[in-house]
Amino acid sequence: MELDQEQADALKALARASATRLAARVITSQEMGQLRDSGQAALPFGEFDGSSVRYADRWWRFAPQGWEALDDSAGTRLDTDLERWQAAVAAISEAR
Repeated sequence: MELDQEQADALKALARASATRLAARVITSQEMGQLRDSGQAALPFGEFDGSSVRYADRWWRFAPQGWEALDDSAGTRLDTDLERWQAAVAAISEAR
């Protein structure tokens, strides 16, 4: 069964609302640990104090009350930094 445009738009709106609710929520350290253990959340830059986590298509940072989603502009900057870092790692690997 194929969705009509109205149904597709409704599903997109639901996905956006779900993402917005998730981003507004603080994730506990225990929850983030479980997400990392399950592979749903990752530490693309490596594990160190202050390392940002990538989960549910967003970047998260640790704060005193738990893990908070970063805003879109900070996430875009981290995506760019990650691309640069991966390119640098690849260049070093190729040089060996």
